[in-house]
Amino acid sequence: EALALRLYTGPLFEKCNIANRGGALDGEKTPSFMKNHFLELCGRSDSNCPNRYCTTNFVLTSGIVKTSKMTKAMTVWRGNCGGRLPVQFWKEDATGVRGGVEFAFMSTTTDRKVAFQYARGDGIGTILEMQMGMIDKGADLGWVSQYPHEAELCFPP
Repeated sequence: EALALRLYTGPLFEKCNIANRGGALDGEKTPSFMKNHFLELCGRSDSNCPNRYCTTNFVLTSGIVKTSKMTKAMTVWRGNCGGRLPVQFWKEDATGVRGGVEFAFMSTTTDRKVAFQYARGDGIGTILEMQMGMIDKGADLGWVSQYPHEAELCFPP
């Protein structure tokens, strides 16, 4: 699990996250750009069976859940660029609910400056400020990170 967490803090995060976000290739609700990105990163030219990284994602989730038990609840930030939050994030539905769901691992940081760095770039930048609870806590990956200066806390899908 520690090795999987270490690998996730590097380039592997992209394959694990796209497998979770774009893996539902038959669903109508998965945007075509996510399906195409999934096939580009996880597909194999010799087969119609793309790699969904099931075992890797399971081991990562297990490591995050275990490590999160040692993490103190605190305020974290997440910076994104190049996207726009959907109307459902801002406007309540008939049941009074608004917001969204991250289908992949959600990386956050305890350093607001790092979140702002991730929000820079092409497109609209968004910074989310979140307060962790005692149940829904992320795992502090600083002890295993390839980039410890990012002060990453990761939440499971």
